[in-house]
Amino acid sequence: MAKQLQEQGERVGRLAIFDTTVPFGQPIGRDWSEADWIIDLAHIAERLLGMALAISKNDLRRLDTEAQLNHLHGRLTQSGWEISIGQLRALVRIFKANCQMDYAPQNVPPVPISLFKARESAAVTRSGAEMSAFSQSLKADPTWGWGQYAVGSVDIHEVPGDHYTMMGGANVEALAEGLRGCLDIGGDITA
Repeated sequence: MAKQLQEQGERVGRLAIFDTTVPFGQPIGRDWSEADWIIDLAHIAERLLGMALAISKNDLRRLDTEAQLNHLHGRLTQSGWEISIGQLRALVRIFKANCQMDYAPQNVPPVPISLFKARESAAVTRSGAEMSAFSQSLKADPTWGWGQYAVGSVDIHEVPGDHYTMMGGANVEALAEGLRGCLDIGGDITA
């Protein structure tokens, strides 16, 4: 994002990264079935909602792709999550694209960077576990690989929650406070 803005002549005052290592060019889930993706997304939704959706892979295997999506949609709406079937379909598509991304940044002009790390681990999903395995060496570096793209040192903040809950509930206030501090030291933020 920062590179694209700079290429358009925009100034990037600071790049805010939320609980993510530098892209490592290692796609996951290429051999997953549609049921695998639905189950993984259901586990993420359970974490966000704080409740079980009671969706099993065995139940999904008996259904075609559209019925699997409808099953997840039904459970989500029963839990109080207001999402249309079209929005859910787009969410699944974006989730899959993000997980399967084979990208490593190149020729990126350095910018000031703030990295917000979640205090809790979120490797409770299959995608999270696979990503954690690939990013293990990156996480040995306190900047999670972002240092090579930073002007100066990476401004690191630990915030409450995990990858999925850090931007919700009571956790969002700590995140907002950290972002306010970034505005004080670096002007505009690009997230």
